[in-house]
Amino acid sequence: MTDVLFINGLSCGDGTQDLFVQDLQATLGDGFRIHRPDLSEIDRTSTKTAVEGIAAQFRHLKNPIVIGFSLGGLWSIFLARNGFSDRVICISPAVASNWIQIDPLRLRIFGASLVFGKNFQFNYEIAREHLMLNVPEEIVRETSKHFFPESSSLIREYGFMRAYTKLSGQDVQHISANVKGLMITGAHDRMTQAKKQTEMATMLGFKQVLLGCGHTPQFGPSCQRIQREIAEFLGKSNVSYPDFTAKKAS
Repeated sequence: MTDVLFINGLSCGDGTQDLFVQDLQATLGDGFRIHRPDLSEIDRTSTKTAVEGIAAQFRHLKNPIVIGFSLGGLWSIFLARNGFSDRVICISPAVASNWIQIDPLRLRIFGASLVFGKNFQFNYEIAREHLMLNVPEEIVRETSKHFFPESSSLIREYGFMRAYTKLSGQDVQHISANVKGLMITGAHDRMTQAKKQTEMATMLGFKQVLLGCGHTPQFGPSCQRIQREIAEFLGKSNVSYPDFTAKKAS
């Protein structure tokens, strides 16, 4: 049995990715077991405490494959940096603080957290306009029910480039030499620029798949392609890829 750990993104409860995880489990089959962190048991006031909390919950797993979406994609890289895993799959990952994080869009979305210290929570409008391009409306609405508030301190770490959220030269050397990575990027991603994801993938030596979609490619027209890329990365071949999410959205 191969263990897979899936880590969700900022402000995203399990319900935001249930369809993707169900699809992935069906694609991979009984030889793989997908785990997800218990969000209620993790201190998410900082990246360090969140990453340490995830590692603690799954210390019983032996070298699991880690799949992370958005902020969870970056956290999966930090887990690999700490020796938790040597295989990582990042879907539309946030980038490390080596890159400047604040642009006009992020300032508009996260400004209240960055400037006034208010908790942050995604909503339907942001999801529809920025997170879920080319995603069926039914999935956007259902996903929006499962957003939850995040501490401003977590947002500020990336806005103000805290040390823990950077990748040092030693980190890069370790990951490049010891971690096999796959990065799935939407060319039209509004939350994390595709260019920055490409730069990080190149820096870490990860394979990158660039798709013509936005920040949530696992629910759009490329969902089957993503299932195939993940299965091939994990060494699983000769599998079928029924369009589970499209059926559930119809």
